[in-house]
Amino acid sequence: FDQSGESYSDFWTMRLIKRVDGLLFHGKIHEYLLPQEGECARLSCLSYHSGYIFKDKSEMFKKSWRNIPLLLEMTEDEPDNLQWRVQLIQEYNNIQDYSSLEKLCLKSLEEIKDNDSLSRARAMFYEGTLLAELGTYQFEKAISHVRLFLSDKRNSEKCNAGLYYYAVRAYWKKKDLKKIYEYS
Repeated sequence: FDQSGESYSDFWTMRLIKRVDGLLFHGKIHEYLLPQEGECARLSCLSYHSGYIFKDKSEMFKKSWRNIPLLLEMTEDEPDNLQWRVQLIQEYNNIQDYSSLEKLCLKSLEEIKDNDSLSRARAMFYEGTLLAELGTYQFEKAISHVRLFLSDKRNSEKCNAGLYYYAVRAYWKKKDLKKIYEYS
């Protein structure tokens, strides 16, 4: 999160790979390896990645403006690969293009509505929709969407906790203490 290295996040990622014939990076940006097969071991080690540390917002905007056209191309080339759409959520949010963010998320939710196995992606599209609506001061619309999204019985507890969080944020802006308490 910053140049000092004192503020950081931990996560598991595939970084050390045995090179074999046919193993290729997939994607123009945010690449990943294909095919993903074979044995996997977890190593407790540090890998420093400073690709998302920016001196100021203009640097972050530049990177997002570079990434968006590539992600849109990849989304068009591979409409069923939701990873590219999830990356677009991050980029649209970075540059505060809430109109594109909301359209992307609502369109994606419509396209995956009958697929029960995509709960993680669905949660990301819920969050993107709500970020866009809160970012454009559409608090009633966000509250309406929270209620709709909470009615989905496929949601995990973690997904619903996130939805309650966005409800609290919307009601906070509306100064509705009773609803803030209810959703908290």
